[in-house]
Amino acid sequence: MPNLVGPPHYLFYATLHRRRLWLDHLSETFQDYSDRGWIESKTRLDTSFKRVFVRLSTAAHLGIQKALPLQKVLDDTPIDSFLVNLSEELEAYEHNLFDLMDKHAVNPSYVEELAQTAMLWGRELAQECLTSSQMTPQAGTQKKATTVRGIFESFQMILQGGNFSWRPMLLRRCTNHELQYELRNCPHRRQHKSSANLACKLESMIYRGFVQALLPEVYYKRQTLQ
Repeated sequence: MPNLVGPPHYLFYATLHRRRLWLDHLSETFQDYSDRGWIESKTRLDTSFKRVFVRLSTAAHLGIQKALPLQKVLDDTPIDSFLVNLSEELEAYEHNLFDLMDKHAVNPSYVEELAQTAMLWGRELAQECLTSSQMTPQAGTQKKATTVRGIFESFQMILQGGNFSWRPMLLRRCTNHELQYELRNCPHRRQHKSSANLACKLESMIYRGFVQALLPEVYYKRQTLQ
């Protein structure tokens, strides 16, 4: 039976693709703060997760202005199961990558450097969204992207992959000047606890960079409830 692939699948797959690119950027930044064993350990890790990389797109673009070739990497697995498994495997790779960084770091300042890389990544994604909205014929698309409500919708579409995963973000409060939401898949809610603090810090910097690129005057804060 052929897989029936729709817009939600492409949206979620693009989010996984962007997360992989983000992890690549973090790895490049970390290399300047690592010991001699880092490259060898990273190579072994990449080899052990080879199936993840085979299933993710090799495209250099962000999958925002144009779709990624999801159909080319599908197998006989039902599309929903394929994406769920891919997401879980990428999450496991991320956990192991952050653990390796902790093991091979020679300078604790690497965390702040990774945070800056994550913030710049968030700004890059936001700029891509603005460029995409400028190319969209619907009136008011760009203006909507720079409103509080538009920010929440961008979080959902660009950073969380839409609603393929059931309600990944719960809206708690939204006014013209304030947005409160609950992130249901925060790293602290995942099974990998050892790297949760680092993962949450870096992820929050993506959100901060994304928001401040669209609304420079905004104040962003992520609060962890444990």
